[in-house]
Amino acid sequence: MTNSITLKTFNPALYSGAEFNVWSISIIIIGFIIFTFFLLYSKPLIAIIKAKQTAKRIQVIFKNDSFWNADKLEKASRKYLIYFYKQLSIENIEELKNFVTDNFHKELYKKLEQNKEQNLHIQYNSINIRLAELTSIKDFINNDKDTFTVYFEGYWKRISTEINSGKTIRDNSISSKEFSIKADFIRVGNELKIDQIVESTSIRQLKSEISYIEND
Repeated sequence: MTNSITLKTFNPALYSGAEFNVWSISIIIIGFIIFTFFLLYSKPLIAIIKAKQTAKRIQVIFKNDSFWNADKLEKASRKYLIYFYKQLSIENIEELKNFVTDNFHKELYKKLEQNKEQNLHIQYNSINIRLAELTSIKDFINNDKDTFTVYFEGYWKRISTEINSGKTIRDNSISSKEFSIKADFIRVGNELKIDQIVESTSIRQLKSEISYIEND
């Protein structure tokens, strides 16, 4: 009896499916990595996610306190931010007294004095807010303690001018530049005041925003 060995003919069709599956899995993995990176390191996306979480909490407390109206707070905060930087541009700190907290007002005066010592004048022009998201709220039984935070993104023209004896000696004009700002607001009756503004907001600062409801 003769033993014979049968050699199988190579058929590429048998492997094409496997290769396709490998490519498909690779694409899915790469897509997942990109999405995860975007999720972890995209400030706008983090702000939007936090805003949606905040909106759910606001819906509950709005029934008993009409102050917590997300749309109104967002629109009001936009107006406050633009007005704040317009007054800051003309160094009218006193005019901001009714729009910021006492502590923040003192900080602004201190910063203005530092700029004057350096013969520096900064203007913020053509402010364009493209994103404003209510990222956190803190609601207390005592309404005077209520606060909320809004994250802003947009463009502005920031002009840094060095002045000596009333004459411009160097004008560092910057065309439209992106900004990211975290603004903390406090409640005064049914009005607002800015308590703090953080420019060039970091991912960590944005992620650290936590809402709180005292009687939740």
